Amino acid sequence: MTATVAGAKGEAVVVLDFGSQYSQLIARRVRELNVYSELLPFDAPLERLRALAPRGLILSGGPDSVYAARSPRIGRHLLEFGVPVSASATGCSSWRTCSRGRSCRRPGASTGRPELDILEPAPLFDRTPARQQVWMSHGDDILEAPRGSS
Repeated sequence: MTATVAGAKGEAVVVLDFGSQYSQLIARRVRELNVYSELLPFDAPLERLRALAPRGLILSGGPDSVYAARSPRIGRHLLEFGVPVSASATGCSSWRTCSRGRSCRRPGASTGRPELDILEPAPLFDRTPARQQVWMSHGDDILEAPRGSS
């Protein structure tokens, strides 16, 4: 799908890249749903995000723990951006850190194919099974989600 930024305003979904090998794939899958998407670095300037006026943000995963010295961090401005956010792995941990949820570092990285249970209905999961197998590779555990998240 081809679109200009002006034509995409208000219809875009921005994928913020935290270093995941799947960031390009995520942006492509969004485009395959006929939704304009742009892949930007995790620290994209607020002005760039405002210019796109996205309907939602996706924070990708990545290889870093939020406890690492140089791990990617989001700015507090994303907490007040006012659009739905979907986050996984490093993106989710960064979101949690910025919004004062609780987490801990795992003694060793965890990988595998666990079961994901969707506990509360949400539009994002309307067409997915309530229980599904997912791929997991991370070093942080979220103990308490930030207020206002589901």
